[in-house]
Order: sequence, then C-alpha cells, then structure tokens
Amino acid sequence: MKPKITILIVEDNPDDYLILQEVLQSSDEIEAVLLQEDRLDRAFAVTGNHAIDVAIIDLSLPDSFGLDTFIAFHERYPMVPTIIMTGAGDREMAFEAVRKGAQDYLFKCELSSAAIIRSIRYSIERHRLMADLRRALSEVEHLQEMLPGT
Repeated sequence: MKPKITILIVEDNPDDYLILQEVLQSSDEIEAVLLQEDRLDRAFAVTGNHAIDVAIIDLSLPDSFGLDTFIAFHERYPMVPTIIMTGAGDREMAFEAVRKGAQDYLFKCELSSAAIIRSIRYSIERHRLMADLRRALSEVEHLQEMLPGT
C-alpha cells in the first residue's frame, strides 16, 4: 500500500504547478493529497488548518520573494518539512535555505518524477529523524539535571 502524503505546493505559476501535480498524482510510490496556494499568506492559513506532511515552496511569490519566503514559512511552521523550488539562477539562495532549515531544494529546470518523489520521501524522513534526535537530546539533558551534584 502506498503511503498517503499531504503536500502543500506554494507556487504561483500554473504551468509549474501542473507539472508537479501530474508527477505526484501519477506516482506509483506515494498517494499524494495536494493542496495548492499561490501566495505565502494563504499558505500560512492552509497550513494552520490542515495536517501537512511536506511543503514545496517557490521562492518567488506575489507576496514574498527570495530567502525571506522560506524563512517566514519555516519560522511559523518549523515542524513542516519544507522543500524549496526555485529557478536555476537561484542556486546560492537554495543552498542558503538548506543551511537555514529547508530539507531539500528542486530546480524548476531540472524537475523529474524521480527527483521530486525522492526529495519528498527523504525530506519527510530526515525531518522525522531530526525531531527524534531533538527529543532524545532533551531527554538526556533532563536526565543530566537529575544527577546528583549537577
């Protein structure tokens, strides 16, 4: 049975959205439930009202541009694994987004079915593993506080 994954796509270009939609809905690996918004403020509202497994966010939107787009989304919803989708000329911006917490990036000119599905599945798993590590670290810190003399 294919895992059901709810994906928020924040993209204002209908052609780019259609490519993602076709790839995701025809996947043999996942059952994609797609939510789409074309503005960051609307993406905030949708994310607040739905359980999102992963978000794919374009860095160039009508109400937000560049790295600020990712940062605003990530600060508001840090528990949603986020994949950046950007034009080929934005490589440094994509790398910087990963350094700031994005799970992965996709370049619009290099989109392939395999790359999109791999990115989604790996992003969700990496995000889950990081959350597990944070919980384990918190537990270790709590246990250290309970030790005598500390």
